[in-house]
Amino acid sequence: MERISPKAIALHGAHPSRMHLNCSNRAHPSEGNRTPWSASVPDALRRQIEVNVSSFFQEEDPTPPNPRSYEAFGPKPESLAEIAEKAKLDHGENSFEYASALVKLGDAHMVQGRLANPRAQECYETALQIVQKTDNSLAETAFVLDKLATVKHSSGDTAGAATDLKSAMELWQLLEAEARFVTDTYISRRAEDLERMEKVVAFENIRPPEL
Repeated sequence: MERISPKAIALHGAHPSRMHLNCSNRAHPSEGNRTPWSASVPDALRRQIEVNVSSFFQEEDPTPPNPRSYEAFGPKPESLAEIAEKAKLDHGENSFEYASALVKLGDAHMVQGRLANPRAQECYETALQIVQKTDNSLAETAFVLDKLATVKHSSGDTAGAATDLKSAMELWQLLEAEARFVTDTYISRRAEDLERMEKVVAFENIRPPEL
């Protein structure tokens, strides 16, 4: 059984049994675990997508840590940068191990506050480029896009955040529930976030009447 950190459980508000990466512990979509927005995806397309929990998700939390709940003595960016470089040397610059280490480094930057957001975004963007080069990496790509949406929203780029989150939602829609890594509850909450973002973007795009 995969270990799930208390932080991941707290972030999702989900029972630990919903967070297990072992697919045998998750209900199949046909048993009522399919979310309403994913019900329209053809079953034939679902069967074409391989259910695979890759090394990218090992001991990974599904969302960037909340600065207010982050442990004061958690990993610092400096130490995680060294880990990322080691992963790059050991596994290659296009490996999932390196991409995962970059995501963790980005998370550490995120909790430093808005001034560190550009460094967090850079880490996520590099990780995204890596996972997008690999076939059958929809879950990993959606995961990093969601991270990017979070940091962009924190930086005030609501339009960019909405674009990335919408892309993540579309990828989650293509995946079986047990292959998404994140829970249905989390995806539903992010769908609400996306709706709010799109309303803000639409309001900001309203042109004032011509005089």
